[in-house]
Parts: sequence; C-alpha cells; structure tokens
Amino acid sequence: MCVLVPVWASACQATGHSLPVAESIDLSRAQAQINIDGRDYRLQADMWQNRIPRVEDGVLQRPMVVLIRVSAVDENPIPDDIHADSIWLIQGDNLWQGAFSDEVRLKDPARRHQYERIARKGPLWKPGSSVDVIVRVLDGKGRYYLLRVNHQQIKKAY
Repeated sequence: MCVLVPVWASACQATGHSLPVAESIDLSRAQAQINIDGRDYRLQADMWQNRIPRVEDGVLQRPMVVLIRVSAVDENPIPDDIHADSIWLIQGDNLWQGAFSDEVRLKDPARRHQYERIARKGPLWKPGSSVDVIVRVLDGKGRYYLLRVNHQQIKKAY
C-alpha cells in the first residue's frame, strides 16, 4: 500500500533547524530498521486505551495513547540530536496522523540506548486489534527517516 500524506512541520526544538512547511511523505518507504551515521535503529511501540470510567461522565472509551521507543541496536547511548516528531497509525484502510506530547520522560540510566516519546489523543480503535506504527525520526543534519513496526496490539488499561 502506498500512502502519501501531507505533513505540516515547524521548527524542531531539539536541533533548531526547520523542515519544509508542507511536504508529502510516502509512508510505504518506512523501514523496520534505519541507519543513521553508521548506527542502526529500530522502533518499539506500546499502545493502550484507558477503560477506567471517568466520574464526571462515565465514559469507558478514551483516545488511544502510544508510547514509542527508538532503540539503538548496538545499545550505545543515542545522540541528543536524534529525535522523533511525527507518528502515523495504520489499521487496514484507516490512517491516523498525530504528534507527540511535550511531556518530558525521565531518562532511565539503563536505557540510554533508547529515545522515548508519547502520543496522546489517538484513534478509538478496538483494543486487541493490530496496528502498524510509523515514526519520523530526524537527525542533527536535518535529514529524516521513516521507521516502522507492524502488527502491534492495542491493549486495555483498567
């Protein structure tokens, strides 16, 4: 499946460089492993829907939350100028494009080879179903890479 999506990007805070204001990205070019400056990286993703009812409205289904980890295969620390700025979820013919929250996650010293981000307010897709996840990763030289992991199961949180 070839999917071209328009992407609107602003300046990247971590590196200070800018991406084009609007561009089309061919998601079919996403790879299970990317190489940046001679080092290989892979993607892990966990996603879930919170099913704890809210007192104010009793709603049982809230938007999906996705936690991604870009991991260095060699398990050496990831350079500070490598980061992710966009995420796409694909389920069959459904496509959801999102951005990561501004939350800062504490770095676990044992996981310096991983870079984590959280995307909130995802789609209301059925827990237990499978999703393909694509993330745009940027390096300090203004280049971007599309990294993917397929068949990730949506979990439920109670």
